[in-house]
Amino acid sequence: QKGGGVAEDGELARSLVDLGEALLAEGRLEEALEKASEGLAMCCRVLGKEQPLTAIAIVRVATVYYSQGKLDLALGRYEEGLAIQVKLHGRDHVDVANTLNSIAMVHRRRGKLPEALAGFEEALRIYGTRVGDDHPHVAIAYHNIARAQGPGEALGGPQGLHGGAPHPKEDAWGHASAGRDHASSLSEVQRRLGELPVALEHLEEALRISEKRLGHEHPQVAVVLGNMSTLYSSQGKYSKALEASKEALRIREKMLGGDHPQVGTAHHVIGQTYFALGQCVKAQEHLEKALGIQRNAMGEESKDVADVQHSVACTYRLQGLEREARELFGIVAKTYERVYGPEHSETQEALLSASMEGGVVFISL
Repeated sequence: QKGGGVAEDGELARSLVDLGEALLAEGRLEEALEKASEGLAMCCRVLGKEQPLTAIAIVRVATVYYSQGKLDLALGRYEEGLAIQVKLHGRDHVDVANTLNSIAMVHRRRGKLPEALAGFEEALRIYGTRVGDDHPHVAIAYHNIARAQGPGEALGGPQGLHGGAPHPKEDAWGHASAGRDHASSLSEVQRRLGELPVALEHLEEALRISEKRLGHEHPQVAVVLGNMSTLYSSQGKYSKALEASKEALRIREKMLGGDHPQVGTAHHVIGQTYFALGQCVKAQEHLEKALGIQRNAMGEESKDVADVQHSVACTYRLQGLEREARELFGIVAKTYERVYGPEHSETQEALLSASMEGGVVFISL
């Protein structure tokens, strides 16, 4: 088909990029990458490299890579998009903050917490000056800072915040859901750095802003509740953890459908909490649901699947199913080595768990 004018082809390119994002929201990752890549190629051909829409397209492709667990490819694309955005808009621009937030999400996922925290805090600074303290982007910022202090889930990942249509079924904040995800991720970093009270404060602020601006039954609220559950578990407050995680699951199933990756994440969090309580049957029930959803959405070799497999292996070991546990830990170790590298602590822990005989059970909450 012959191309139209520049404006017409530019709109087609935007439509392809947005279609890729819509497919990503549905967990159709390969199709999402195909359409986003087609949109990017058309942006470069029709508009040129240093254009706002081209930068958005680059970041959207990076977001698909992030969702696939291809962190090196994601980081390269994010940094490429960031360079264009800074050149076009200057440092203090919301698009720049969104991409900084996404880059920080990659660092956080790789366990590079100081780099993650620095990125989340810089994004929070920009959001505060550009959109005001009660904007959802600021809530995301607080969320991400909290998450950088401890384990937990990113608010919707890097989708939507980069201009164009928001991530359809997920948050409308998009990639790493800048504002709301930001508060929660900042809190998670604080949690991992041992600053639990500060992390909880950031999550509570993220929840307040999210509910005020988006309403209670919104995927963003569910993400914050899920990370509050993880924080409560780390403090031994399992009743509060289960209450928060089950409410997060209810919201996600209602808003996103039962097969969405975020629903899988909610089942994973609940399963981990039951594991911590020593209730292996209930833990296994939720973990198996999580594993099925993440396999269908992300593919067998994704990090999200490996994270659930790690939790399942821990329940096997606690029940004395040593052969099954060691076999599954070995599978997890291979995925972590591909994602993190052979020397990363997650890889080394999985390798140790695969080689030990009935050793101490470890599970990340």
